[in-house]
Amino acid sequence: MKVPLKLLKFVQQCRWLAKQASNRQRNETDIRQILVRCARRYPGRGLYYVASVSGIENPTFTTYMELLNRAVLISSFLKAKGLSPGRVIVLYFNNHQDNIEYFWGALFAGLLPCVLGPLNPSVPGKNSKMVSYLHRLLNKPIFLTRQSQCADLTKMTEEDTLDVLTADELESKVAVMTKRTHSHRQNGGSAYDTTLLLLTSGSTGMPKAVELTHGNIFAASQAKTASYNLKCDDTVLNWVGFDHVACAVENHITPMCVGANQVHVLAPLLINDVGSFFKMIEHYGITLTFAPNFLLAKMNACLRENMEQYRGKLDLSVLRRINSGGEANVVETGQQLLEALEKADARFAGCITPGFGMTETCAGCIYNLGYPFVDAGRELASVGRCVKGVQMRIVDKDGKETSSGRVGALQIRGRMVFKGYFNNPVATRGSFTDGWFKTGDCGFVVDGVLTLTGRANDSIIVNGINYGTSELERHLESVPGITKSFVAVLTTRPPGSGHEHLAIVYLPSFAYPDDEETLVKTHAAIRERTVLYCSKVPEIILPLPQKAMEKTSLGKLPRGQLRKQLEGGGFDCHLSKVEEILAKRRQVLKASPATPAESTLATFWSHIFGVPQESLDAEENFFERGGSSLEVIRYKSMIVEHFSLDDNWPVIRIMQYPTIRSLAHHLTSETQFAENVKPNSNYDPLICLQPTGSRTPIFFIHPGVGEVLIFVNLAKYFINERPFYALRARGFDEGQTYFESMEEMVETYTRAIERKQPHGPYALAGYSYGGVVAFEIAKKLEARNAEVKFVGLVNIPPHIKSRMLEINWTDGFLNLSYFLEFITKAEAKELASQLLPLSRREQLDYVWHRAPKARRAELGLDVERLEKWVDLAQSLLACGRAYEPSGMVRGCDLTVFYAEPLKGTKTDWLVNQLQDWANYAQQNVQYVEVPGSHYTLMNQLYVGHFQKIFKDSLAKAGL
Repeated sequence: MKVPLKLLKFVQQCRWLAKQASNRQRNETDIRQILVRCARRYPGRGLYYVASVSGIENPTFTTYMELLNRAVLISSFLKAKGLSPGRVIVLYFNNHQDNIEYFWGALFAGLLPCVLGPLNPSVPGKNSKMVSYLHRLLNKPIFLTRQSQCADLTKMTEEDTLDVLTADELESKVAVMTKRTHSHRQNGGSAYDTTLLLLTSGSTGMPKAVELTHGNIFAASQAKTASYNLKCDDTVLNWVGFDHVACAVENHITPMCVGANQVHVLAPLLINDVGSFFKMIEHYGITLTFAPNFLLAKMNACLRENMEQYRGKLDLSVLRRINSGGEANVVETGQQLLEALEKADARFAGCITPGFGMTETCAGCIYNLGYPFVDAGRELASVGRCVKGVQMRIVDKDGKETSSGRVGALQIRGRMVFKGYFNNPVATRGSFTDGWFKTGDCGFVVDGVLTLTGRANDSIIVNGINYGTSELERHLESVPGITKSFVAVLTTRPPGSGHEHLAIVYLPSFAYPDDEETLVKTHAAIRERTVLYCSKVPEIILPLPQKAMEKTSLGKLPRGQLRKQLEGGGFDCHLSKVEEILAKRRQVLKASPATPAESTLATFWSHIFGVPQESLDAEENFFERGGSSLEVIRYKSMIVEHFSLDDNWPVIRIMQYPTIRSLAHHLTSETQFAENVKPNSNYDPLICLQPTGSRTPIFFIHPGVGEVLIFVNLAKYFINERPFYALRARGFDEGQTYFESMEEMVETYTRAIERKQPHGPYALAGYSYGGVVAFEIAKKLEARNAEVKFVGLVNIPPHIKSRMLEINWTDGFLNLSYFLEFITKAEAKELASQLLPLSRREQLDYVWHRAPKARRAELGLDVERLEKWVDLAQSLLACGRAYEPSGMVRGCDLTVFYAEPLKGTKTDWLVNQLQDWANYAQQNVQYVEVPGSHYTLMNQLYVGHFQKIFKDSLAKAGL
């Protein structure tokens, strides 16, 4: 019988569809196939890694095929180590590229990756406890990191021995391994197999390791792709760390499913500079990104404060969606941001989507697509409806589902919900009931829309990072004045506030309210410990009587009840009493602004730091208050505008006169008015960037550009620990001559240090060129029988003469321009030959007009001042051209901090140049690797890492 052609074609089509479905099902059991498929289908698409503001237009780009080849290469190295399949490997890196490449490399090696985020240096002993805990929880895993980060991992208890591999070891063998061919074929896995471990925030203690399966991640990626309407020509911007599920699954694996481009940048670059956020969206054509409520508020403030700068010039037309989460979204914040974008004519036609998600749900699984319009008239936004494949329900305390609008506990189920916590069956059992995951959050549902009302287990969220309230409570219990176990850390949102406030209530062990002096000391200690723990000053610190702090029958403080009373005004009488005592105390102790100029500066401080003007002390230090380089720039702009000063008024005056009183006197004195005509020629190299603390002061010598602004952000990490002084070169001000020899410079700096600190022990450090100066100062102090206990040399060898002779005026000018972020590193290399035939003025004009206007304004420079700065840097080079190291530092080790050099490889830099310091130390030389490059190791992206490493070295020196 002849089969009809149409029927035959139909049967063939059915077989083809069945085969495709079978292939699709098989592929969805192994997420490695996502990368393999993406690399083959989208050869030109990939990932951009942005390391700095100047790097926005000069990123590192890796195609998906290059990532695949790199991953397979890494897997071959790991397999060669004899690591058994399924073993846990903990990834500990401080940048996205390393995390992403070694994550896939671990997967292709058959290992189970667990991503560890930055260890918190603020709490003594926490690092060792965390690593020890993971060592046990994950069954003695391998730790994979960079050599520079090993110190974070190896501070273990004596009974634990870590198995640590370094990426540096791998990369030393890459040349050999790349000669081999590697297959992309892998043995398939099951959809139910665990493929990734991510740690919870640990806000209630040590974190749990969430097991995400291949099936979880596939389901999540499919649901998100549909919800976001992601396509191949989209570009996703991510600033969240890879240890967070929002990065690993939502902003990395999900875009890969459709071949969308990804842009990865470290959080400080965008959080501290919203202008860079806008710039990146425009430059890369970002269609999807993430911004919690605090960042939306910063975007709104930035637009409103700089409306003329952005009006008609900001183009966000391609930005389709901004996901939001991590903290409650304020409806007014969204309304104001959309209004500001419209006023700026930014052409934003996308949506802001608050949502709900957890590590256990592969990040966002519920979204509010109508924000802020559907929430009009409310203070906080709802979080919306479930994505496809996810269900939610609200249950009462007996586990029964509640009716519409009734508050209860939120539970979720679906394919993207995790299967359990690694090696923790008790926590796993306690987190599920009848297949539903108990989120620990409370809320209600109306017409399928979820509104959250609180968290069962509180945490503090600062810039999107969770800090556990229970852990902070443990740190506060030992504060003198607090009754042990009677302190509660609460998060509360006052009506109309755009963000949560931190409140600390406690039972006083002193006679409250009579003992006012102890209350003041107790509150100061609470503020200090809280800032050290989570970098946040508590808005409320409140002593309460015994009856308000009664514990439950289970011995717990009634935190929910305490929060309710606080928000309902039940403790207003105590708040008023405390404020009365503190206000009276401040009036006794503080120096109030006494002149119009002081009052004006106090107004500026009030605006910058968000504090009442009447609370400010005219003798308080700007940097002790919390001023960073960003606040310095804002402060300068206000001063210049109000006092009608030249735009080029030197920002260093804020450092030389850091209090309201001293700067007001400077601005209004005859000296200041004379300075506008003929600046003061008095010179003191010491700039106090941070005056507080009782430990040995640190004296940091300037790099080859002579200026000390680079140290401002570093100095903040030493508040209440030790004073931080920077030494600035001579010649910036009129009437000052340049140094004529290294000997003159060293003697001048040594005398200044001795005037400030007449006796040792001394702690000295120098950045780049300043390192050899610090070395010479140490020898001079020892020759005067003073004790030098620490000498830190940052990325500089002892022999600098040949390098100094190589640098001509053009080279020095381009190095300074790169240091000032006027040009990129690549541009500095390209322009050297182009500019050399030109006159000095032509070179200056060429670079000046290429430099970002905003950056020029921030630095308060014009072409003449820039030229003078180049000449000053040249004078320092001239001092170095005759320098030959000699002698030894005898009383302490030399500590050499090294990063990527200006030329060559890091290994060559260390072995062939830096290790020569061994000839100039009677004791040992410690070589300590730090992240970043020569010019970036102390910028906002890397200063947090540098300070941690630097402090460890000080501690090892007994300081």
